[in-house]
Amino acid sequence: MKLILGLLSLFCVISVPVLAQENFQDGYVVTVSGDTLRGRIDQQEWVATPGRIVFMDSRTGQRVDYTIRQLSAFGVRQEVYRGYAVKLYPYSRDPGVVTASNWRSEPYDTTIFLRLITRGRLSLWGYQDSTDVVYFFIQTGRQLPVQLRVQDRVVVHGAVSDVITDDVYTFQLADYVAACSKIADRPVPVAYEEYALKRLIDTYNQCGTGSENRGRRRYAAHVLVLGGGLQSAVKPGGKSDATYAHWPAFSGPTGGLGVWIEPARGKKSRRRWGLVIDALYDDLMVNSGIFHKNYYQIYTGKLDYMEVKGNIQLRYAIPIGDFRPFLGVGFSNSLIFNNSSSQKYFDQSDNTVIKQPLFGSGVKWAMYRPGGFGVVGLAWKRWSLEARYERTMPLVNTTNGVKLPVTNLYALAAFAF
Repeated sequence: MKLILGLLSLFCVISVPVLAQENFQDGYVVTVSGDTLRGRIDQQEWVATPGRIVFMDSRTGQRVDYTIRQLSAFGVRQEVYRGYAVKLYPYSRDPGVVTASNWRSEPYDTTIFLRLITRGRLSLWGYQDSTDVVYFFIQTGRQLPVQLRVQDRVVVHGAVSDVITDDVYTFQLADYVAACSKIADRPVPVAYEEYALKRLIDTYNQCGTGSENRGRRRYAAHVLVLGGGLQSAVKPGGKSDATYAHWPAFSGPTGGLGVWIEPARGKKSRRRWGLVIDALYDDLMVNSGIFHKNYYQIYTGKLDYMEVKGNIQLRYAIPIGDFRPFLGVGFSNSLIFNNSSSQKYFDQSDNTVIKQPLFGSGVKWAMYRPGGFGVVGLAWKRWSLEARYERTMPLVNTTNGVKLPVTNLYALAAFAF
């Protein structure tokens, strides 16, 4: 009798901790065949996302072990999990792990349960592997979730190895949330952690639903502040003394304001296009060299005017990591004002000076001057650098053959707000 009581006591001591580890909560499972079963799920204090669960059928009381191959989804309490076939890109925040000889950073295909964090036009999912590394996935509609990537790079300097972490996900998110002006940025400044990402995705899902903005924006617009330098070259032609004088190129500052318009939604190839409309202010002044017209007369000229130039540019960008090289073509139109260009004749025989408008008083200057230009540049975050080569219609184009064509080279830096 004492032996039986002792065995019962030992069984109770062993059983109580085992039973205490079970935590069955109301839940459901969806099998791969589409059947939904309701019952209770043993919800452990999961650190890693589970690959199998224990389910107790509410009708039969039978316990069943289900794996990712047998279920398409399950839910327990307030958490929802769904199985997806995804491409996983490994990473680690521990430099010692990344530099280890057995580390493999190549992506691989796998099927895992993802935990739903938030749902809407964009859905955010989470996954934590057995080494406590957290991964986040973003989903559009019914498409497969895509991993928001953190990428490790090992740079070797002799015997020392440095680990560089690239937050690729900030650029991925820029493409997804570009339609919401509240958070549209490139890259999106957000931490790779659940609360920050959830707040960002929730903001996007609520963007455009209020009475102040009921529809999704098709285009995003950014105000540009531009500044830089201009080199302008003129070469007079025709029957004029200015033709025989040397005219050096003008170099000086330029600046202005503009707006950059780009598609806020659609395919990535469509969002590479952009339209830039800007206005630049130029103040040009250049003196010609000396031309000896004859033994007595010396000719000098001065080109002196101000202009406001309106530009329309069609731009195509090619994203390469953090940078976006771009090419563009455009049209311009210049408004000339405050023109005080002049020419002087100095007679050495009697020291007299004759001053008159450049090319003479009978020559009419073009107030508006259309032109065309090509652009090559590089954008990084909100900054951009570009070079423009422009040819315009002549400043002067008379019936007697006097012409003044203009070639401009702009070097511009811009910041987008």
